[in-house]
Amino acid sequence: MSYKRSLISDGNYLISDDDGNELVLSTGEKGVRILYSDYERGLFEAAGSVAASLGYEDISFFFPGMDSKLMEITGFAGYEIQDSHSIIGVNLKELFLSKAVKKSLGMKFEGISYYPLRDLMMYQLSELADFWEEENIPLKAADIGRFDEDLSGIAYDENMKIRSVILVCASGEDILIECLYGLGKNDPKYIMAAVQGFAEELIGIDLVDVYRQIVMIEANRTISPLLRRLLDKQYSLSNLGKVCAARKHIIGDSKATVSEDGAMLSISRKEEIEEKLSKRKYQNNINWKMTWERK
Repeated sequence: MSYKRSLISDGNYLISDDDGNELVLSTGEKGVRILYSDYERGLFEAAGSVAASLGYEDISFFFPGMDSKLMEITGFAGYEIQDSHSIIGVNLKELFLSKAVKKSLGMKFEGISYYPLRDLMMYQLSELADFWEEENIPLKAADIGRFDEDLSGIAYDENMKIRSVILVCASGEDILIECLYGLGKNDPKYIMAAVQGFAEELIGIDLVDVYRQIVMIEANRTISPLLRRLLDKQYSLSNLGKVCAARKHIIGDSKATVSEDGAMLSISRKEEIEEKLSKRKYQNNINWKMTWERK
């Protein structure tokens, strides 16, 4: 089998084989990571060869542990696999039956206004990207299009300064909250306003019966306690699985030969790759959240 390396963007490469299988590799100062791979073991060996040729000694890949095929392939490829963050879920109907949630929906937050993404002007979307940069959230302006414009939104203070954000992707039976972030650690009203805005949109556009559960990757230990406080005692959180952290030392290990394609990928090819990545459950969220170094 022969492999080819193509440039996607600065520091990001596409590795492909003769059968059309593909892997996306991201390189930078903080190391080299696999962002996506088809289910083909040889791609992992080729990725190791590329990483070693670029001067890296180790390679990593974070992926949902529920994906048994990736678990098997990375194991066969010699990666050391450890459990990382939890992936938790809460039944949507049970959440909205909870007394605490019903009570929170009626709360008023003085001086705070919430807007779903669909209602924002272009300059406000640009301010959102600036907010991510200021708060060291590893998202870029191009990511805004990934998020559901009805269920994602921003809470502003009385001066129309961003105070909290909720970013959501919905697919299949799941509503995945990719990011719930607010300023003012000792004042939860901004986070609560964002959650309230999200919940009101779910009810307002009649989506409570469309989706089965809300899912979050527990990047910090505050998420589970928050959700448990919102649920009545007869309901419980579901532990859907773990994020797997796969790592491998690659110096002297990689033997696959990879040829280089000097041309950068076309826009249409990039869109194809993004589409494949969007269909791999939770992977986009894992890719950026596992690199998030909070302030």
